[in-house]
Amino acid sequence: MDEYERKDKKGRDIFKQFCHEQEWCKHHRDSKDKHAHWDLSYFSGNTAMIGEIKYRNYPSTAFDAWLLELDKLKYLQTMHQFMKLNGKQTKITYIHHLNDGKTLIWDITELELFDYTIEKRWLQKNDFTDEKEWKDCIFLPAKEAIYGSPTNDLESQLNKMINKDEEEDDGLPF
Repeated sequence: MDEYERKDKKGRDIFKQFCHEQEWCKHHRDSKDKHAHWDLSYFSGNTAMIGEIKYRNYPSTAFDAWLLELDKLKYLQTMHQFMKLNGKQTKITYIHHLNDGKTLIWDITELELFDYTIEKRWLQKNDFTDEKEWKDCIFLPAKEAIYGSPTNDLESQLNKMINKDEEEDDGLPF
């Protein structure tokens, strides 16, 4: 297992434990392809959620806003549209686990870019190389997270957990 796979597994394991501890959350499936543009799927009540996980080695108070690469957003929103075209309603979430044990979750399903300033950042090209390139990014304010923000209470926004049988792995979240 390489460094990328270890970090990816760590983020997924933290989320599974986090989800297990929440009444509203039911883990469904991990993506099997390490190059997939989504990490896992889960349910919040009867709402199907697709999650992209990041583990950040910072405390939750380090920044007022957290980086989201536009390419990642585009892939996730395309996945959402694909699922919708196939009759499956989903929401897309961006999940940050932070080194102080806090978790922030944003609903980015219908995020409108005109609400954000797009910035170019010199970042790692991908998780499989140390090469860097310029990437378009936005910053998601911590206060806009639907979970983990001091101004939002996820449990008041989400339904209770439901059970869903595992299906054959077709490479899709649901």
